[in-house]
Amino acid sequence: MSFIYSSLKNLKDRARASVTIKTFNIVFFLALFLVIVLAIVIRLTPIINGNYLIKAFDPWIQYYNAEYLSTNSVFEYFNWLDIKSWFPEGVNRGALRPGLTFTVVGIYQIVNSIGIPISLYDICYFFPAIMGGASVYAIYLVGKEALDRRCGLVAAFFLAFNPGFMQRTTAGFFDNETIGVFATLMTFYFFIKTVRTGKIYHSILGGIFSGYLALSWGGYNFVFLILPIVCFIMILLKKYDSNLL
Repeated sequence: MSFIYSSLKNLKDRARASVTIKTFNIVFFLALFLVIVLAIVIRLTPIINGNYLIKAFDPWIQYYNAEYLSTNSVFEYFNWLDIKSWFPEGVNRGALRPGLTFTVVGIYQIVNSIGIPISLYDICYFFPAIMGGASVYAIYLVGKEALDRRCGLVAAFFLAFNPGFMQRTTAGFFDNETIGVFATLMTFYFFIKTVRTGKIYHSILGGIFSGYLALSWGGYNFVFLILPIVCFIMILLKKYDSNLL
């Protein structure tokens, strides 16, 4: 009889622990979801204020590039000598980083091909806010992989409401940083993941994101300098691992 009682008590304790863990997980992911949603909503506040304009000079040039690509071929884009911006010599627009331009035009063509009527301007306007939310999730992944998921949640919270980052990812501020920060964080995430697991597909994904970063943002130099410095420090600390290769 005591054996049956002990078994039932253990089963009850395990069930209670399981419910506690599940409740904690629900609360945790609800908090993460709320942080990401708030990050996006705050970046959409210019609409509430009635400001539906692309901001600053560079974002207008980015939109100008995207508009040209959407109405011309890729070959014409890379051979585009724009005399409207710099006369009479002109500016070789094809020499600019194409990552942002091709991303939004690709989205524009996909959503319109499946019957969703949305203008290129609308995509360019909302794109920074969406990427702001994506970057918040990306830094959660970095924090989770570097330490634990609580660290990731704290990092996500601080990035979501960081004034400098908010300014560069507010709706209408259509510039390279929208992709640059996201791709940087994903590069770091897969770098850490590769060092920890040694999985080849993690290193491939890290390479893809670092390439996407280089095509989209001039700040890629900082990332490409940080990674070898980290490797060098790990060697000095005698924590070198073949996965670093």
